[in-house]
Amino acid sequence: MLSQKSNVVADSVQDFYVNLDKVKYLEAVDSSFHSYTFLVNRLNQLTNHPDVKPEMEALEAYVDGNPVNEDGVELQLESDGSYTSVPPVSTGNGFTSFATASANTVVQIHAHGVGDYDYHSDGDLVLLSEFLNQVKEANTNSNGIVLNNGQNITAIMISDGKIVALRIGDLSKLENLYDKIFNQNLHDFFLRAYNSRVIEPIDEECFAGTNQLCADPILEEKYKNNFDKFLDDANLGIDLFTATKDSDGNYVWNCVD
Repeated sequence: MLSQKSNVVADSVQDFYVNLDKVKYLEAVDSSFHSYTFLVNRLNQLTNHPDVKPEMEALEAYVDGNPVNEDGVELQLESDGSYTSVPPVSTGNGFTSFATASANTVVQIHAHGVGDYDYHSDGDLVLLSEFLNQVKEANTNSNGIVLNNGQNITAIMISDGKIVALRIGDLSKLENLYDKIFNQNLHDFFLRAYNSRVIEPIDEECFAGTNQLCADPILEEKYKNNFDKFLDDANLGIDLFTATKDSDGNYVWNCVD
C-alpha cells in the first residue's frame, strides 16, 4: 500500500534533465518488443532459478507480516551458474544497506516495509547507480580495463502485493546518472525532480492533508504511471518491469510500457 505523503516542496531549480527537449525524441528507440522480450525472458529465468526463487519467496513472506523495517539480499553469480546469497549489513525503517558489491554481484533485492512505496523510491534509483559503479570498479583490472560493465545487473523490489524490477536498457545513461549525482553534485536536483514528477502530483490529486482521497488501486496506478514516465523523461536508461505468478507458482514478468 502506498500511504506515504511527500513533504517536499518543489522550487524553481534548474531542471535535472539536461537538454532533455533536444534529445527526448531524437534518439532511435531501440526499446522495441524485440529487446523487451529478451529482458523479460532473462528476468523469468533469473527469478525462477532454484537458488533465486526461494530468496524471493522468503521476502514475500516477510512483507506479508507487515514489517516496519526493510530487508533484502544480494546474489552473486558463480562460475557454475549457481547463485550465492549475501545478506544486508543493516536494515531499518526505510533503508537496506549492503556491503560494497563484489565482481560477481548481479542482483540486488530488497523488500519495503508497511506504508512504503510500491515502486522504487528516488533513493533506490541513486543506490542502483551506485551499485552499478561498484560492480564496474570490482571488474576493472590493473590496466584500467573493465571486464564486466554491469549491463546485466538487476534491482528487484518487493512490497505489499507488488513485485517490480529495474533492468539496465542503456548502460551509458545510467552511468551518466552516477556522474551527475556523485561527481557533479546534482543529488538534490535529482531528488527534487523525482518528487516534482512522481510524488507531488499524487499529493495534489489524492490527498487532502493526511486524508487519502483515492482508493489504493487508483493511487497505485498513478504512482506506476508517474514513475515510469519519470524514468523515460529523465533519460536514465532504466526499464521497469512488474511480476505476477502463474498457476504453477512461477514468476512471470512484463515490461511497463
